[in-house]
Amino acid sequence: MKKGFTIIEVVASIALVLMLIGIVTLSVISISDRSKKQIYEEKIDLALLKAKEYGNDNLDSLSSTCKNITVGDLINMKYLTEEENGQIYDPRTNESMNDIWICVTYENNEIKTYLRDEVQ
Repeated sequence: MKKGFTIIEVVASIALVLMLIGIVTLSVISISDRSKKQIYEEKIDLALLKAKEYGNDNLDSLSSTCKNITVGDLINMKYLTEEENGQIYDPRTNESMNDIWICVTYENNEIKTYLRDEVQ
């Protein structure tokens, strides 16, 4: 009786290993993408919180009309800490988040903040 593997067994083993590598790679990429999205959302939440803090410190300049500020403005006014070169970066794209607009209003004795798509 001969010892060893047939060509079919070797090819099947290689195919199985390649499929497992593919599945693991896709899982790691998915986990990484979810992690980057969560970090981005946490950065946005922090920016909105700091914009609310800014609003609390500047109540006299707020009204029910939107006062637009950017993430970059919050960095310049020391409400947010820059990550590098005066910027905060989107972990999903590595692009600057400094130009993201935040609307700050004061109505019904409450400071409200939300993201703006564009400034009008």
